[in-house]
Amino acid sequence: MSTAEAPAIPDPAALPKNPSRRHLAQLARFEAAATVAVAQHHGTPRTAAGHFLYKADGRTPMFYLQSLARVGRRIGPSRKLWEAWLPRFKEVEDRIGGYDYWVDLGTRAAGWGAPAPLIGYFGERAQQALGALEYALARGGFWAAEAGTPTGPGPACAELRAALGDVEWDKPKRERKEIAAFLRDEVREIVDDLASGALDLADVEHGVHELRRKLRWLPIYGLAMAGKVVLDEGAPRGALAKYATPDRLAERFNQLPVSPDEPDPVRYHQSAFLAVSYLIAEIGKLKDRALWTNEIGRSCGVVGVDPGPVIEGLGATRITHAEVEAAVRALAKETIDADGALTTLADHLDDQT
Repeated sequence: MSTAEAPAIPDPAALPKNPSRRHLAQLARFEAAATVAVAQHHGTPRTAAGHFLYKADGRTPMFYLQSLARVGRRIGPSRKLWEAWLPRFKEVEDRIGGYDYWVDLGTRAAGWGAPAPLIGYFGERAQQALGALEYALARGGFWAAEAGTPTGPGPACAELRAALGDVEWDKPKRERKEIAAFLRDEVREIVDDLASGALDLADVEHGVHELRRKLRWLPIYGLAMAGKVVLDEGAPRGALAKYATPDRLAERFNQLPVSPDEPDPVRYHQSAFLAVSYLIAEIGKLKDRALWTNEIGRSCGVVGVDPGPVIEGLGATRITHAEVEAAVRALAKETIDADGALTTLADHLDDQT
């Protein structure tokens, strides 16, 4: 993800007091990023507006809108609305992520001393991903354009804002219970999928990567909920105390916001949540190394370069799928099985339903 500073969230006092404020805050962030991106594109026409949107971190508000839609399609009276919006948010977020992947891999490959044909190929893939991003923005209505040139945030933004004005929201107490139940079920699904083998840790892409995706939603939900989901600092720690370090608590994705407009929020068990954060980080490092190693080998075949020396040049970054599986199983055995991070998190949420 781009390291550019995300556009500011609007002053909460200027937003409605009902749950639409969560969506409106992220919509405003996206519109701000899109406005900046289009202005930079007009100043530098040879650089696509989609690249500037990536640099302005237009991905994060789309990620948060996607998470809110994932919740909304399961709870409340407007499930069909959010079922319809979910793929629209997801496509844009996925396309920005795809561009980020190839840009990042090309930069890393240069640092690993990869040959020019391979670096050039990664550049081509990045440009293809950028084209797919711009097409998704236009098709989804998130870009407005004249003669094919983006001019600013598109009609989908106004459409979403209008739809939010018509949504019926549950009463706070009912919504709280529904959100707690939704989050509990999300956590229990991960436990069940690991136990059943539906998450096959021998498969990096569809097992390890999917496990991390499922875990990653848990902090994203909390961040997007804008104070409706917070950390319970008073929850007993037990074996999970070792995960509640100051450094981990200070990490950006663990800073769940607190809002005076949410006097009775859902509470994540803090130490269990931080254990999940630890898993996300550690599995992410392993997953990335495996995907990079695999992609280097595959791409060398595409451009006709001997992969051996290139993979050798990865040094400590290189890792086999078997090594990833063993490491992730060890992480799961300790954090999930022995320390009970997910069952503790789910049970704490269940107590609030």
